[in-house]
Amino acid sequence: MEESFTRLRVIAATCMLLTSIVGLILNFTIAIALFARFKLNSGFLVICMVKSMANNIICVGFLLWPVPVTYLNSYYLPSFYNVLAGQIIGWFAWSYSPTTQILLAGNRLMAVYFPQAYHSKYKYSPNRIFLSIIFILSITISLPGFMDGCNFIFELDLISWVPESTPCSSRLSSFFTYFAFSMSFISNTFNVIVFLKLVSDAKTAKISSIQHLNRQRRNRRMLFQSVCQDLIIAIDTFNTTYAWSFYSALWYQFIVCAYSRVLARTLEGLVMVLINEAIREAIRIKVFGKQNQKSSSETPASSSMLATHSKNIMASNRLFSIRVNN
Repeated sequence: MEESFTRLRVIAATCMLLTSIVGLILNFTIAIALFARFKLNSGFLVICMVKSMANNIICVGFLLWPVPVTYLNSYYLPSFYNVLAGQIIGWFAWSYSPTTQILLAGNRLMAVYFPQAYHSKYKYSPNRIFLSIIFILSITISLPGFMDGCNFIFELDLISWVPESTPCSSRLSSFFTYFAFSMSFISNTFNVIVFLKLVSDAKTAKISSIQHLNRQRRNRRMLFQSVCQDLIIAIDTFNTTYAWSFYSALWYQFIVCAYSRVLARTLEGLVMVLINEAIREAIRIKVFGKQNQKSSSETPASSSMLATHSKNIMASNRLFSIRVNN
């Protein structure tokens, strides 16, 4: 029994270590690339940048606490640091991640339904104001977790993040569960509304400017990114609140109550890189120092090239409409 636990403990620590490193590389690269061109970022990219920074904090938290604790099979610092890590990786992440998803979905809602208001210049950016409010709110509602008997901690015997077996921790866990699922419901409602608008536009689309057609394509990709991130957060929340009770095996508890948390942040970074062209472009220019690949578009294009490009995008719109109808 002891030998099997030791083997599982080493495997678990290695999985958390490697996933945390990959997540840190992905999210740190996104954050650096977008921060380097901060003034050029759209509201959507600003939200992505802040989310990547929050994901970095969680990945670093794993590297500093559960990974060494699991390798060493002991808590190498006083219990306060277990509580502190639990606040960052637990209660704070539970409130901050789903709330920022509302901003991502709301950003697409504004861009699709109210494009003039969305592209207007404001003295103070609404997205940055809301991000500041969400950050302060997330810290505030997670503060009760520092009180005795209200902690969310890493339990070495289970290799899992769990709330303490106290009434206070149980109440906090229930609150954050309902809070996370409520935020997820709101953001997915926004996503459905945006999806219906894009379907409607695809059905009624006529020959239009390339700029307009490109904007439609970009909105679809950003919607897909938002939906993917919503799904990742919802699955992680479900794992740590309900799925853990399905099976008592130690390896299963580790996956749903510990590994799921860092894997979700890594997958979020991967989704942002794979789906968002603007993020890839920022990384290519600011991190790898490659020139913007739009130089060819700066030269006057022939009318035949423009017409061909327009037809291709229109065909894409019609295909999108047919798939939805089927």
